[in-house]
Amino acid sequence: MRLWFWPYMWIFNVSGFDAIELTMKNGRIYCIGTDEPEKLEAVIKQIIRS
Repeated sequence: MRLWFWPYMWIFNVSGFDAIELTMKNGRIYCIGTDEPEKLEAVIKQIIRS
């Protein structure tokens, strides 16, 4: 996990050099590192729809 000060954000790096960005309803933004961003995005969208 890393903290960047400009722009202020947390980065959760699971693995890899690619990432997806999640914007929460409250405006918070999270970046999650992954080797397979398309698959991670599909899983997150599937969970949201459930």
